[in-house]
Amino acid sequence: MSKGKRIGLVFLQMLVGCCAGVIAGGISLFIVNSIWNGIQNVNMGGFLTAIFVLISFLLVYGIAIIATAEGVHLMGRFVPKTVSRRRLYESTFLAVCAAVALITVTRADWITTLQEWGGPIRLLGTVIYYVIVRPVNLLTFWIPSILLYVIAGPVGAALAYNLKPYEEKSKTEIKE
Repeated sequence: MSKGKRIGLVFLQMLVGCCAGVIAGGISLFIVNSIWNGIQNVNMGGFLTAIFVLISFLLVYGIAIIATAEGVHLMGRFVPKTVSRRRLYESTFLAVCAAVALITVTRADWITTLQEWGGPIRLLGTVIYYVIVRPVNLLTFWIPSILLYVIAGPVGAALAYNLKPYEEKSKTEIKE
């Protein structure tokens, strides 16, 4: 397969994965919200309500991750190769987590937080802010957070699908 077709396939994988994740996540969110509206007047107590909120979040998040990874896998059928679904799911999950970390670090109020610290920690934090965080913030401040979340999963899954897997050394090679 030529490089142009391969790049086109990767973008098609990301587009289909993105659409599948958004649609499946939206449908599952609608269903979970409908269930919550039905049981809204039931007094369950704080702890039980928190458990149900956690379950609801994990359900919606898990369905969106699965749909995204399966969308990328579905479009990858045009390139005959075997890819572990576990790798796809892990990469999709980790990419979304990386997007959350990126947004958290770049959109936080570093200056106010660093004023509470003193001495070398404050100096180190200021250097990290101006050398690493501020340039990344200037590259991503115009991108809405939800768009970063939506794009991160398919990018991670497409990378996992198209890159060669890490080859573990066998036990005999490690001993030698």
